[in-house]
Amino acid sequence: MDSRLNEIKHKLLSKQQGSLGQRVSLLILCALCFLSVVSLGYLFLITPMMRCHSPFFYLAAVWLVMEMMVIGYLYVYKNIPKFARDAIVVMVLISNVWFLLFVFSLKACNS
Repeated sequence: MDSRLNEIKHKLLSKQQGSLGQRVSLLILCALCFLSVVSLGYLFLITPMMRCHSPFFYLAAVWLVMEMMVIGYLYVYKNIPKFARDAIVVMVLISNVWFLLFVFSLKACNS
């Protein structure tokens, strides 16, 4: 029992990352973050009555830069344990889901 717990603890505190899996997950995470902000820009581009919400797009662009900085920190520095790295990735993904739910709940300005 103790050896099993030590093995689980060792895996969670491991700072090892696979290079191919790391690069693929980095690309997928960056693409998902980028696409969430691009969807907001596309919404404003095709819907003229949504232009009053344009400050959200500028805020989203800054937010995207911050997300890319966090993702870059996660994958450049090797001193982050696996459980913390995975938790931060899940939080970034959940924040993008909430962002998209917010964006598509916006109403047109002059309706």
